[in-house]
Amino acid sequence: MNFCRNFIFISFVLSTLGALLNLCLIKPVWVDECYTFYGSNHDSIYFFWDSMISGINFSPPLYFLINWFLDICFSISIEVLRLESILWTVVGLFLFYQASKKTFGIAPSAISIMLVVSQSNLLLNNSTDARHYTMLFACSSWVFFTLTNLKYESKQVSRNEHFLLFISHFCLCLTHYLGIVFSLLVGIGLIFCEKKTQHSKRVPWSILLCWTLAISTYLFLLQNLHET
Repeated sequence: MNFCRNFIFISFVLSTLGALLNLCLIKPVWVDECYTFYGSNHDSIYFFWDSMISGINFSPPLYFLINWFLDICFSISIEVLRLESILWTVVGLFLFYQASKKTFGIAPSAISIMLVVSQSNLLLNNSTDARHYTMLFACSSWVFFTLTNLKYESKQVSRNEHFLLFISHFCLCLTHYLGIVFSLLVGIGLIFCEKKTQHSKRVPWSILLCWTLAISTYLFLLQNLHET
């Protein structure tokens, strides 16, 4: 029974993937996608860094950094960036499904996600754009996934859990400004939901470290924006 439910969900994801690939071929390029392409296309780290601190392309730094590196290795195009957006959507759906089924079970998770995807024009449109929004969706799903593996009952968060919490939240925060807001809301949720844990231990130090580094990074970039 579980195999059939998983098969139905995977089939739905694959059919959605096929539809998105078709949309990528017929959708005209628009100005923000050109902005993304030129923000990622630099011949050296010097020009990339100059772009990041110019106040034009620094948000989000992680997305542009990843695609600048890919462009150096493979010479990417806008079409490739669109395919990347689809990939982030698939990754996000997979992570959210894996996290959700631990809490609600396979059938409710699969049905709810299929309903959301089939009715979400925003997610589908973003999935065919050469922009960073589906990366934000994937990182948000990753954060949700790490929370389902967080076990306060052991009284001590393991090193692996701290590492995954830090990386997932840090990637989320550096993908979009709203990522910082979402990460902070997760922290607030832990404060109010984990009532059996001491207040000082409800938000793991790895998440606090992430907030410190992420906010410091944005403040540094904003400071350079003011100077330029």
